Parts: sequence; C-alpha cells; structure tokens
Amino acid sequence: MKRIKFILKRIFDMDFKAIFETVSNIHKKSGKSRIVLFIDIIWCGFKYGAGYRDYEYFEFYTLNAEQRATYIVRTTNNLITMHCNKREYYHFLDDKVDFNTRYNDYLKRDWLDFPNSSKEDFMKFIEGKTAIIVKPVDACCGVGVEKLNVQDFESYDAMYEKLKTMPNAHLLEDYVIQHSKMMELYPYSVNTCRITTLLVGDKVNIVYAVLRIGNNAKVVDNLNNGGMFAPINAETGEVYLPACDKQNIKYEVHPMTGVAIRGFKIPCWDEAIKLVTEASFVTPEIRYCGWDVAITENGPLFIEANHLPGYDIQIPPSNQEVKTYGALPFVRELLKDEFKI
Repeated sequence: MKRIKFILKRIFDMDFKAIFETVSNIHKKSGKSRIVLFIDIIWCGFKYGAGYRDYEYFEFYTLNAEQRATYIVRTTNNLITMHCNKREYYHFLDDKVDFNTRYNDYLKRDWLDFPNSSKEDFMKFIEGKTAIIVKPVDACCGVGVEKLNVQDFESYDAMYEKLKTMPNAHLLEDYVIQHSKMMELYPYSVNTCRITTLLVGDKVNIVYAVLRIGNNAKVVDNLNNGGMFAPINAETGEVYLPACDKQNIKYEVHPMTGVAIRGFKIPCWDEAIKLVTEASFVTPEIRYCGWDVAITENGPLFIEANHLPGYDIQIPPSNQEVKTYGALPFVRELLKDEFKI
C-alpha cells in the first residue's frame, strides 16, 4: 500500500515539461519514438517506481524488464529507508550540528556551532587555522558549503564579522587536508568515499562503495554539483571502472589532473571499512546509511552521513563491463526475512 500511495503521489506531482524534455534527450540518443518513450516512462513509474530522471540516468530505454527490476530507484530507495530507519532519529544525520555532536569521535577535526558560540569561542577555534569550511545546518548535495581562507581576511575580527553576515554560517569546521594520493587525483575538493551500509542483525553489509571526485575547480565532490563517481571494490579498495558524471560522461583519467581513475587505490581502505562498521552501531535505529569518508595522511574520517543514501551512485549499464546492473537484488536478499521490496 505504501508503494502504491508513493507512486500515485509521484504521478500527480509530475513535472510534465521536464518529462517531455527528457523524452527529447533520450530520443536524440536512442532514435526511439517520442511517444513510445513517453509511454514507457509512465509505465516504469507504475511498474518499478522509477522517475523520469531514473529512467534516463539508468538507461531504462536500453534494458529489458528483468534488468530494470535490479535497480534501486527513488521509490524503492524511499521504501528501504522507511523500513530500516526510524524517523525520530533522522536528525542525528540530517542536522549537521547534531551529527558532529553524536559522531564527534569519528570526525577527527575541530568544529564550531557558530550561531550558538561567542566571539571568544570563535577566536579559540580559528587560532592557527589556514582555512575553514562553512556549512548550513541542513546542507544537501553540497549546496551552501563554502571554503574560507584565513589569509583572505585582514584579521580574525574581520573574518568573524563576515561570518555574522553569511546566512549559511551555521557550522564551521577545520578544513580537511586529504591524503596526498587523493590530492593528486583532484586538489580543489576533498574527494570522499561514499560507503553505503545496511545493518542486518549484528552484521554491517556494504551495499555499494564509490569514490566521489570533484571537477571544474569546485570545492565539493557531489555528483549533483558537477562531480563524478567511480565504483570501488569493497574488498580491495581499488577503483575498477572509469568514473562517470550525472550526464553519464565517462572519465578514464581526470580531465584537470590527468591522473588515471580506473585502478586508483584508495589509501587506508581497510581503516575506512572499520570506521563505517563501528559507526553503524552508534545509532542502530538508522540501519541504511550513506557515509561520506575522507582519507587523510592520518587515516579516514567522516565528513557527513545520510539517512537517505543517494541511489544514483549505482553504475549505469553503459559503464558496466560485466553486466550486473543494479544493487536491488543484493538488498532484497539481505532483507528477505523482514521486508518484501
């Protein structure tokens, strides 16, 4: 019943202008009839709970019914979240201050709740730092996140006064200096590993792991903010396919640094897996979680986490050399004794 209600709501809320634009884009790429594509998009909404963006991004127009059914799409992602995660605990991940407070031992850096701190608190925080990250309390997809360099201000006082005027200045964090290997790949943002876990009983399962990489000199690596991602072998920590961005453009090497992406070995990978495994038990009421892990010379640390993991980091079919398609069969097997997806 939840699935039917969710799908019907999606249909009534559809942006038909955007759907027609999507149909035109796919028509240009595939040569398929616009009418056929439109009908198929609506059908996939009913059958799989896939939105029109899911349909294009996961290339449903190239897949048969069995293959389509393997992808976690928006509806199934929401259903898994509603089943596995208790709403009253969402704020521990959604609210950045609450997250930093609860997972402080895993952050390994200084931070400050700016609106609730004094000028004296700020002066102690900023002393000796070269840069800080400024975040809204509810930052999503990297929106509103800024890097401020201390040297760009005449004094700490001037920086403090500037922060008081910034509507996004809720959480201040020490700027993370990533591992030299990650810096070589792309130096403008901290390139994070998104590791999505599912806690079943006392076992933490890795649903998927990807390396997220910034691009175009942006200071965030988020896929929805111009970044790219590449899948990581969860056992070895090695990237095993080219990266791709939201437009499914593929990158064997990074376009700005020339560093090879396929075959890139994530430093401290075993430690990163240990980090997310331990953290999964801090709030066991959030069983399905996407962790953003930065790698530094001193090991891995958390940037943030998400109670609604981004399902768009499943690998599109055209970037799969061995066609395994989506992650839903794996999740369905893990939850088979408690929940039918």
